[in-house]
Amino acid sequence: MASDLATVRSTIEARLSTQWASRTTIEWPDRPFTPPASGGWLRVSVLFGDAFAQTMDGMNLITGVLDLSVFDWAGRGIGPVTQLADYARRAVNEVETTGVIFGVPQGPQEVVLRDPNRNRATRQEIVQFSVSAPFTVPLTET
Repeated sequence: MASDLATVRSTIEARLSTQWASRTTIEWPDRPFTPPASGGWLRVSVLFGDAFAQTMDGMNLITGVLDLSVFDWAGRGIGPVTQLADYARRAVNEVETTGVIFGVPQGPQEVVLRDPNRNRATRQEIVQFSVSAPFTVPLTET
C-alpha cells in the first residue's frame, strides 16, 4: 500500500515506464521535454482527487485520474496516434500495481483545439488523443 503522494506518483511512473518501454518518448511533468522530430509521444499527468474514509474497513482512500495524452504530427493520419492511445488504455485497464488500483479508462478521445474568435476547430500541426483512467489508493497514514 502506498503511504504518500510521492510514492503513488513513483509507482504510477514505474508502471508506465515498464509498460511503454521503447514505444515512444514519454513527457513527464517534472522533466524537460522536446517533442521528437518525427513520430509520437506520450504525456503523463497524475491528477490527485479528494481523499475519503472507506466505511467497510475504516481505511482511508485517495482517488485520482491518470491522464495519458498521446501526440503525433499531423499529416500521418490518425492510425499511429490511435494505436498509441489504445495501447495506453490497455496498459492501465483495471490493473493493480503496488497498491494503486486503476479502474476502467475513458477514451481515447480526440482533443481538438477551438479558435476562441471563431468558435470552430483550428488547423493543428499536432494530433492529440487522451485516455483518462481513474485510480484509488488505500493510504497507510491517517
